[in-house]
Amino acid sequence: MTTSRKRQKVQEPSFRYTQGPLDDEFGQHGAFPLNNIDSDDSVYRYLMSVREEARADRSFHYVERTKKESHSASSQEEQIVPQEKVDEFMGSFKVSQEAREIRLERSEFDYNCFIPNSAAQWRKKVFSEQPDANFLEILDHTTIVKLIVYYTKWLSMSMPDELGKWIFITFVRLDRDLEHREMAIVRDLAKKATKIRSKLDESSDVSPVTEHIIDMILSIVTMHFGQRDLLMKRT
Repeated sequence: MTTSRKRQKVQEPSFRYTQGPLDDEFGQHGAFPLNNIDSDDSVYRYLMSVREEARADRSFHYVERTKKESHSASSQEEQIVPQEKVDEFMGSFKVSQEAREIRLERSEFDYNCFIPNSAAQWRKKVFSEQPDANFLEILDHTTIVKLIVYYTKWLSMSMPDELGKWIFITFVRLDRDLEHREMAIVRDLAKKATKIRSKLDESSDVSPVTEHIIDMILSIVTMHFGQRDLLMKRT
């Protein structure tokens, strides 16, 4: 038995109320036929008002950037040690580093000398003898770091010139890449130097030797070892 199915005619959807005409300004079809509104439908009227607002509005809005005023003082005023002195110390330090590199290339260090084995023996040597750069080269890294600990204990308002020279030569000998614990030891030396520097600023009787040693320590620790926060005055 054969049944014939009547082909139903599919009505094409009407875009009259689902899609509006092409808008020349926006390049898109409107969602609704908003050009002519015959009804009092509030939704249509609202969309028409939005469209008119968009047509009148600018594509981009520019907001003026307000510059924040900086109330910070100059670095010269904020630093514990004046920049001129820092540059001077770092210039001397760089020359000493270059001299050390040349010395290491040309020399063989085979010292048969006494190496102190206590803080008291080191203090006697440091406070009474001029430092020998070649002598420091035979010391291992651990001993060099131990010397920094001793220097921190010996730092005071009254120090001999020899101590400053030993500290300077030890900085030249000390490796720049330190472990966290070792860098903390170097920072402790600089922190004590900042405390003494504050006392020097308040004192009317300042020792030029002490001031020189303190400023040298702060310059090298902050600039060479990268601890620059210790160079700035705390407000």
